[in-house]
Amino acid sequence: MTEANPSTEWVQTAFQSLGLRSLLSASLELEGFQQITIHSEATTAIVVRRRQDYLALLFQGQVALDRAAESQQMLSLIQALNVDKLRQHPHFTVI
Repeated sequence: MTEANPSTEWVQTAFQSLGLRSLLSASLELEGFQQITIHSEATTAIVVRRRQDYLALLFQGQVALDRAAESQQMLSLIQALNVDKLRQHPHFTVI
């Protein structure tokens, strides 16, 4: 959530997707969830499972990671983010 995009609709979609993922994992015994990408008309939300938490990021526009190498680079970048620094930065809001 930012001043430019105060909507939190994507948060509900992200948590619904995680709930669906959990349901499918339990039913189908799927393992290894790393990320989910949720596209809306104006934004893209990426939810990443990290060692001790989940991190959801909202991007303006469509983020298309067409190649496996691009997806892995994005995943590595998000895994390395220092959440405490993001919390202190005025461009980010914790919700």
